[in-house]
Amino acid sequence: MYKPHQLYLGIFIFSTIVFIFLAISPIRTYAGELSGSGYIIKMGTINIVSGNISGPNIKMNVSVGQTTQGEFETTGYRIKSGFQYNQSKEPFAFSINTDSVNLGSLIANTFGSSSATLTINGVGVRGYTLKAIENHALQIGDTPANIPDTICDPNEKCTPSNATPWTSTTAYGLGYSLQGDDVDQEDFVDTTYFRPFANNALNQNPATLMSRASFSKKSVATITLRANISPTQNNGLYENSIQFIAIPSY
Repeated sequence: MYKPHQLYLGIFIFSTIVFIFLAISPIRTYAGELSGSGYIIKMGTINIVSGNISGPNIKMNVSVGQTTQGEFETTGYRIKSGFQYNQSKEPFAFSINTDSVNLGSLIANTFGSSSATLTINGVGVRGYTLKAIENHALQIGDTPANIPDTICDPNEKCTPSNATPWTSTTAYGLGYSLQGDDVDQEDFVDTTYFRPFANNALNQNPATLMSRASFSKKSVATITLRANISPTQNNGLYENSIQFIAIPSY
């Protein structure tokens, strides 16, 4: 008699947040005059004051009088000069509502699925990218027994960066679907579209799950994990871990 397969997918969350700062000391300069044979240019304010000012009862961050203002960027650095940038007390953050997803006892040729909620707090950053990668395919401990990453329906074949429909119950493996804010709707067209996770054991690069190139307050998406096994799959407890990497833009 066929025994249902017990599959447990452990999700361990690592959030990598990269900050790059260019430290610029306040420089105090005053009125200046440029002149030549045919012109005189007088500038009354050149970077009169900038930086943090504090006292017993006040705390201010100011920039006054600068004539060149804006954000300037080239390879290796970025400068924000001459005006105030919003400073949020609420930091950039990523969270998931669970640290493990249990797909329960799997039955051959029958989809088993479970969902989790991904939340990005994007306040104070100029966009972000959320990526994910698994350590290896689902497997029983250190044994060779595994449930492979899905390729979705064989006539279309999904990849870690390209979702396609997965409706055939004779197509086996583990995959995921995404719906919600900042998800590529042209890739995850509807809830039948799935991808395999990028696989670190195969030297693949983490794949993008969510991204935004502008300011936002909060973005929420649902990730649905799905597994399907063949009648010849070995019984056992199958596990792997998924690493989520949240990278803000400034």
